[in-house]
Amino acid sequence: MSRFDTNFAAAAVPGLFDVMGRSATYTTAAGAAVALTAIIGDEQQQEEDTDRGRRKRVSVQVTITTDAASDYGGVANPQLRDKMTIDGETFSLESVDQQGSGAAVITVVRYELMERGREHYRDR
Repeated sequence: MSRFDTNFAAAAVPGLFDVMGRSATYTTAAGAAVALTAIIGDEQQQEEDTDRGRRKRVSVQVTITTDAASDYGGVANPQLRDKMTIDGETFSLESVDQQGSGAAVITVVRYELMERGREHYRDR
């Protein structure tokens, strides 16, 4: 870790989590749950076609600490297939976008099925 990373982790990360942090729960694939404070970005929504109809893909970029002993909770090594619960909604970890300076930026995603119109459905 560079000197900048060390200084940033010690000085800036706590201030960011104090001001911008929200409560969330991180659950590993093995089932261990960690209550933590996370910086949660805006939801990004995208509609997709599937063989079962249309679905909405909701993704969120989240910053968490990597120090489990910190005041904000933390996950030292975020893994794919882990889950995160934010405001009662459960998301799956899709990617670890960046890790270092005492924090990790991850992308979590959830899917919602949407109604699909059927041709001639009301003609019965």
